[in-house]
Amino acid sequence: MIENATATYSLTLNVQPTGNVTITPSSSDTALATVSAPLVFTQANWTTSQSVMVSGVDNPISNADVSLNLTHTIAGGNYDNTLIANVALSVTDNDTIGIRASNISSVTTETYRTATFTLVLDTQPTAAV
Repeated sequence: MIENATATYSLTLNVQPTGNVTITPSSSDTALATVSAPLVFTQANWTTSQSVMVSGVDNPISNADVSLNLTHTIAGGNYDNTLIANVALSVTDNDTIGIRASNISSVTTETYRTATFTLVLDTQPTAAV
């Protein structure tokens, strides 16, 4: 998934619950990706898939692509302590390191040449530049 994008995956129960079942997804690093609110399955909708939305968090810093886990807790309806597999997620950075020059002007005379310009960083630095 690209930083600042969204993705979804679906969850479905495989056995009718005895009551409401709440599945709470969570991200191992919310600075990189967040997940939607808990899902609630009932005795009436337990066969219908429900989607978890994952949102990549955008930041202005160019950094390496990262991997994280999306985990789940489940409670209620005789599903307490049931294990749900983690979802592995790779987040690809959308920032590119670079410098742009703009407002270039020059003056030429017989004795010297000068130029003025502005340099702009394409991404936020992590230290002094």
